[in-house]
Amino acid sequence: MRKLCITLWLIMIAVGAMAQSRSSIVGTLVTKSEEAESGVEGVVGATIELRSLADTTEVKHTVTAIRGAWQFKSLRAGRYSLKAEFLGFKSVQREVELKRGETLELNGWEIEPDVIALADVQVEAMAVRTTINGDTLVYNAAAYKVLPDADADKLLEKMPGIKVNNGEVEAHGEKVQKVLIDGREFFGEDVATAIKTIPAEAIKSVEVFDKLSDEAEFSGIDDGNSYKTINLVTHNKMKTAVFGKMAAMYATEPRSAEHWKHYGDVNGNVNFFREKSKTTVRIQANNMNGNSESQQAFGAVNYINSWGERDRTKLEGSYSLRAADNNSEQWTERDYFLTQEQIEAGGDDIYQRYISDSRNGNTSLNHNFMGRFEHNISPKQRLMLRARLSLSDNSNDASSLNRYFPVNNLEEIDLTSYSNGDNDNMNLSLNGNYFLRLGEKAGRTLQVSFGGHYSSGDSSSESYSEKSVEETIQQRSGADHSNYSMRVGVTYAEPLGERSQLTAGYNVDYNNSDADRLTHLFDFATGEYAEQISPEYSNRNNTDYLTHRVGPGFRFSKDGKSVSAQLNYQHVTMNSDREYPAVYVLPTKHFGNVTYSVTARLDLNARNQIHIRANSSTANPSVQQLQDVVDISNVNNVTAGNPHLKPSYTHRINLRYTRTSVEKGTTVTFHLNGSKNQRQIVDSVVMNTPGYEVFSPDGELLTTLSPMGRFSKPVNMSGNWRYDGGVSYAFPVKFIGCNLTVAGSGSYSQSPSILNGVVNYSKYRTAAALVAVGSNFSDHVDFSVLYLANYNNVVNTKLTRGDNEYIQHFLLGNFRVVTGFGLTLSGDCRYNYFKGLTEANKSLDRDEFICNFAVGFKVLKKMGEVQLLANDVFNNSNGFERSWNSLYMQNSTRSVIGRYFGVKFTYNLRRYGLTRRGEVIDENGVQQRGRGSRGGFAPGGGRPSGGGGRPMGGGRPQSFQR
Repeated sequence: MRKLCITLWLIMIAVGAMAQSRSSIVGTLVTKSEEAESGVEGVVGATIELRSLADTTEVKHTVTAIRGAWQFKSLRAGRYSLKAEFLGFKSVQREVELKRGETLELNGWEIEPDVIALADVQVEAMAVRTTINGDTLVYNAAAYKVLPDADADKLLEKMPGIKVNNGEVEAHGEKVQKVLIDGREFFGEDVATAIKTIPAEAIKSVEVFDKLSDEAEFSGIDDGNSYKTINLVTHNKMKTAVFGKMAAMYATEPRSAEHWKHYGDVNGNVNFFREKSKTTVRIQANNMNGNSESQQAFGAVNYINSWGERDRTKLEGSYSLRAADNNSEQWTERDYFLTQEQIEAGGDDIYQRYISDSRNGNTSLNHNFMGRFEHNISPKQRLMLRARLSLSDNSNDASSLNRYFPVNNLEEIDLTSYSNGDNDNMNLSLNGNYFLRLGEKAGRTLQVSFGGHYSSGDSSSESYSEKSVEETIQQRSGADHSNYSMRVGVTYAEPLGERSQLTAGYNVDYNNSDADRLTHLFDFATGEYAEQISPEYSNRNNTDYLTHRVGPGFRFSKDGKSVSAQLNYQHVTMNSDREYPAVYVLPTKHFGNVTYSVTARLDLNARNQIHIRANSSTANPSVQQLQDVVDISNVNNVTAGNPHLKPSYTHRINLRYTRTSVEKGTTVTFHLNGSKNQRQIVDSVVMNTPGYEVFSPDGELLTTLSPMGRFSKPVNMSGNWRYDGGVSYAFPVKFIGCNLTVAGSGSYSQSPSILNGVVNYSKYRTAAALVAVGSNFSDHVDFSVLYLANYNNVVNTKLTRGDNEYIQHFLLGNFRVVTGFGLTLSGDCRYNYFKGLTEANKSLDRDEFICNFAVGFKVLKKMGEVQLLANDVFNNSNGFERSWNSLYMQNSTRSVIGRYFGVKFTYNLRRYGLTRRGEVIDENGVQQRGRGSRGGFAPGGGRPSGGGGRPMGGGRPQSFQR
């Protein structure tokens, strides 16, 4: 292994150090623009022709991307002729001479509009839907029609490869974890709030890319911790604007002739954009969260600003407060899959069916703060700090009546349980990076990363369980935990020529965790809790990890091809001590692993790109998992920790291919993912084994499982892997003015489990097909229709009674129409059908059809709207869910909000292009006092103005180009 690694690194270094004999031409095609701050804007979709003057038959073509960027790579030295053409513009031509190994830059090559063909430009430019810019896929927002009052989420839904569902966004098969606005962080990791706060008409383009971690952004080498990110690039007039949306709704649900349930929802957001500063405030209060009854209040503020020349100092921060009071009811029916031996044995001690009727109440108060500070100390020094603070206070109470039915259909057993508890938690972290360029040689840098984290929490709970055939158990427990960690790392980078770089890094990380659980048992003879702590059910544990990582890194980039790699040797030292009820010190454990991260990007041409990423990581068991205390607060679900757990080790690989056609407006994306987890931490479960004895760490018998009892304990297991892939093809259907997306995906995975000492492997096979049609012909009519079919197949190696096969059909349609005189019509319907394909579940077929409709009228110069609405018109909501695993099949029904009728008022605030004194700049550039602007953008047409590219927050810092 060591020889192989050394050989690979020598090969990469040699490749990076080789002299490059080929030449390149890169540049931007621009035209004059009064709206752009620089006076010019990029021309997207123009054709650039390159012809060799030595051999006129040697001709190459490319198409300009966002910001008008274009390039020709791998050229021989010599003289060439360049010609740029675009409908509605005068063609331009020039000659250049290339030297051997030279990269010639032609930025700002200007092209002039042809007034005669200007009308045609506005039609043809709409075909520019997506382009590739480096490692970023850029969507031109002007190519996707949405209603004037739509938010960003409605715009994202229309873009191929992007899915939006209940506030969660998925791009190219990966969950989007952050949303940026003009390259700056917007509401931290709260994606749902971010996409509901910015109006669609304010967005100029949408950029999708893998954002590097803070450390990787500084070093330029992907460390494997990147995450999918969307950047919303706004129009120029958004730089100074006030905009937002406010809404209020009242509704009532006729549950019976005498009883009507009343609901209310008030929400709003206001954005204040002033040149470099951006402030956003969002509030919401209601008693109907989604489709369930609850009361919640939410408030959030986001602040962005920068100061100094070239934005030398930057600050981003957000704060949110959420209070909630949730109440729910749920009915559950669960059938356990027994072995053939258990079925044949029968008897009073084998229980197969479980039915539960439960009620849960939870109140919570959560504070979250996130801040990011960046300062360019000098042209050679840069500092970045990131802080997080979260506080939570939660309380809950629950009650349930559970019934267990034996195989032989004899008398069932009833278990009544009550529990309540309080839980307080605090998390605080501060991380930073310091970057220093050494000397005058480009690429020679030193990076220091550092950070600290502290968290603590305490909880208390009471539980009461009463069985129909056994004694009553009641106990009170208190649990406290704390954790702190510190880390520091140093990375040195040395250039190997103009296009490659070698790094060497060392990191050390210390993590310490304390956890205790102290339990008092209830004495029914005295009617009070015992003063003494019950040592059999109590534990105090301390665990610490010391991690060292050292290794080299490599980066190479040339002509649209780039490779970055990191190889580390990681050594972990773990100490774990039990301090109560008896002192027990585990022997010190040492774990050594080699972790890696490799990222490669290959631009085949301006339309085709391949992106490959492979990495590995480790995950340490938590202090709670390492505790050897036995928890019997739920006598029917006894749990214990395992102090002998080892860290898990995971390998991942991802391949993504993207093809775009500017002329045809088509986009093709393909992704393939693979992962393998070694030493995965899973639960070893004992159930349907009456009389099973559970002992304390000191060997004392604590409890004996009842016939329907369950005992679980975490263990390390290998054999967990997953492979999945998908393809999406999106294209315009011009004769109906719609966008059509056809997609397919599939996965094959394996998950290990242990039941009653039997090792079982569950193999999952899935396939999905999707067809979606979305309107794209008017900003007054918006509709979409989506059909999705999901096929699922589960096969178990041992627990074969858990095998399953079914298909699920999902059909969704929605529409919204705004007429010229202000009448609005909107609605959505969804149909969900579950079809079992095996004898065991054919009788479990189920479907659900839900429709919502609304009619309204625009008021207040069409900035406001009054709506009458009806939710779940046919009253079909049932809250039904089905789950299936290797242990059991479960059907559950939860309480949901049914049919209701209501009235809603919405007002859109739009004042774009404001001056410092609050004046409005109209389309002709004239300042107008006291008058608002509905948006300041033409309703359609016009050439897309570019403005894309990698946001300043992602990738390598712009101030330190190597």
